[in-house]
Amino acid sequence: MLAGDPARRVWNNKDVKHNAVSYVCLNYNGGGFQESSDWSPLSTYKCPQGIRAQIWFPMCWDGVNLDSSDHKSHMSYPINGNYKPDGGDCPNTHPVRIPGVFFEHLYSTDGFPHGDGKNRFLWSMGDPTGFGFHGDFVSGWDPEVMRQAIKDPKCSNSNKDMAFGNNVKACPPLAPYVKDGSEPKCTINKKVPLTESLGSGRPINRMPGCYNNMGLIQGCDVSPKGSDNSGSLHIVAASVSGYLTVAGASGAVTATASSNFLTYSEVWSYQTATNGSVFLLNTQYNNVISAQDQARLVGSKSTWEMWTVVPINGNTTVAFRSSRTNQYLSLQSDKSLQFNAKSITATETFKVMPVNGGFIPTDDGLGGYIQ
Repeated sequence: MLAGDPARRVWNNKDVKHNAVSYVCLNYNGGGFQESSDWSPLSTYKCPQGIRAQIWFPMCWDGVNLDSSDHKSHMSYPINGNYKPDGGDCPNTHPVRIPGVFFEHLYSTDGFPHGDGKNRFLWSMGDPTGFGFHGDFVSGWDPEVMRQAIKDPKCSNSNKDMAFGNNVKACPPLAPYVKDGSEPKCTINKKVPLTESLGSGRPINRMPGCYNNMGLIQGCDVSPKGSDNSGSLHIVAASVSGYLTVAGASGAVTATASSNFLTYSEVWSYQTATNGSVFLLNTQYNNVISAQDQARLVGSKSTWEMWTVVPINGNTTVAFRSSRTNQYLSLQSDKSLQFNAKSITATETFKVMPVNGGFIPTDDGLGGYIQ
């Protein structure tokens, strides 16, 4: 069964299907919770613990069809006077009551870098309203275990030990399947390749797949190269052909990445600082390179983090001079980076290349960077 409609952009408070979708702005530190059927009222709130998107699935079945062509017609929401999706009687057309499925998903918004204190969000299908949130349900439960859980009164919300479903061990049929944390952990070591800019390092003009807040952009290249990668850069130490990357938790910047497999750790962008200088922003960590101790990422932005881009060959081969120390970013023998060079040689030379067909920012003489 399906709930919601990705194409919906309006809300009718007398339509139970519309009321099945809602959002909660989470603030556990005294700010209270804000709940709404769309997220536009949430745009003025900071949500330090995230935004919870939630949807009720229909809980009345026609008793005949296990599916329907639209995956909706064999199901119905209950009938009640307040048009709410989570209670009431089933209609005669769908007389069989089934357990209610409530889906919720948390989206981290505490570090959202471009909101200016507001939550300016857009669903990936081009929905700026939030009305298009939707969900799919395919049951993977063992039928007999599910039957026992539905029948057992200890599994009901009326059992306080269940803590509204947060303590599943209180439900005897389900308790044997609850993991206690002692099991071997599943780890995934494979890196996710870089394909397109997701806006984590800077605002983007359209979503991956050519959607903006008006929907699908006609005539747009939907491949990764058609994404808004403008201003996203790879920076390569010319003397070793090593891509600048971040060495894990230490934040140290090195030239050790290979072109065989590039990820967001190897994506950079220029952010205008002052007097023509820039901050060198890493897309994955949303932090900038600092000329303190060694070249490493920090969250602060001061004169320590300002760099002047010195063109050597147009704007594709450059050197980076620290605005604080007046010394150049330099490659060391172990492929780490330091800022100890007073002149430009081969180890101070870097190539900047656009990501997936984007453009390279160039100095316009006014401290900004233009296409």
